[in-house]
Amino acid sequence: QIRSQGPINMTEKQKILIVDDDECNRFLFERALGQYYDTRSVASGESCLDVINDFIPDAFLLDVLMPGGMDGFELCEEIRNQGTFNKSLIIFLSGLEQPEKKVYGYQVGADDFISKEFGVDLLKAKIDSQLKRLKASNDAMSMAMMAMTNAGEIGQVALFFERLNDAVSYEALAEQVIEICKTFDVNAAIQMRLGNSTIN
Repeated sequence: QIRSQGPINMTEKQKILIVDDDECNRFLFERALGQYYDTRSVASGESCLDVINDFIPDAFLLDVLMPGGMDGFELCEEIRNQGTFNKSLIIFLSGLEQPEKKVYGYQVGADDFISKEFGVDLLKAKIDSQLKRLKASNDAMSMAMMAMTNAGEIGQVALFFERLNDAVSYEALAEQVIEICKTFDVNAAIQMRLGNSTIN
């Protein structure tokens, strides 16, 4: 069963999917976070995998121990294996104290652990902080990719002018113009007028 919590408004909220086999925990988490985020909850790892491609969460809150099926570690690894969610936030809600368990959690893709005996303010602060960090990282990557694209375009234009200098005939010059147009997906036809003659 999937439930959503929180008032509907015209401002798009970031999406959080809660995965916990305890119905009481799911209700409490949704009630606590629903006013800030678009929250949904499911009772198992298998149910999570059934809905994530429709809901597309920005963040996952996962219980570690979910008897009778996929545990939180297995689910975390499976989420990360789906390329769509490589940059989504994953937080384990758990009372685990063993360092080796936490290390394993980070190894399979978790971003953070927080105790279930949390304060809502602490949980929200952690989620907000991590989502802002991920957004900043994604924005920086987008800017880098844009810069690389622009640099590539400038390089193509620079190469075009260099090749113009090497053109040994008007036909070769026309070919270079056609080639640079193709590079930028521009359809072109060339006509050169040289005194009383015309080259098409």
